[in-house]
Amino acid sequence: MCFIATRNGEPCGYIVGTENSKRFSERCEGEWLPALRERYALEHYKGQSASDWVVNKIHEGNAPRPEFDRYPAHFHINCLPETQGFGLGKKLMMALIERLTASKVSGVHLEVSTVNTGAIKFYEKLGFQKIATFEHSLGYGMSLNP
Repeated sequence: MCFIATRNGEPCGYIVGTENSKRFSERCEGEWLPALRERYALEHYKGQSASDWVVNKIHEGNAPRPEFDRYPAHFHINCLPETQGFGLGKKLMMALIERLTASKVSGVHLEVSTVNTGAIKFYEKLGFQKIATFEHSLGYGMSLNP
């Protein structure tokens, strides 16, 4: 599912998510990642560039961490810097949470960099609870349908 926010008719933010991270991962492995791995051979992407990072992630896959089992849904959100702090992110989050709740999803998770303190405050203010600490990130979850 995806929600897009606009300002003056132009996109300025989005949230994209899935109700079931495990099924999404299985679909990625079955349909999308094999062709991408073939097209972008790992041996050509051993540096430190953004492209190298993305290609390495393609070869790693995206299986959900076991810490997130109680929170099957996940999402990615982004708002342009000039639109942050005006409630846009909250509106996008509420639209996603309402859809997940209506679909009877038990919970939603996210992972955020430990240095992204603004996002951490945002998620905690929305009611997400820290459930895991990883090397460079934090895992958060929110129960939706107990």
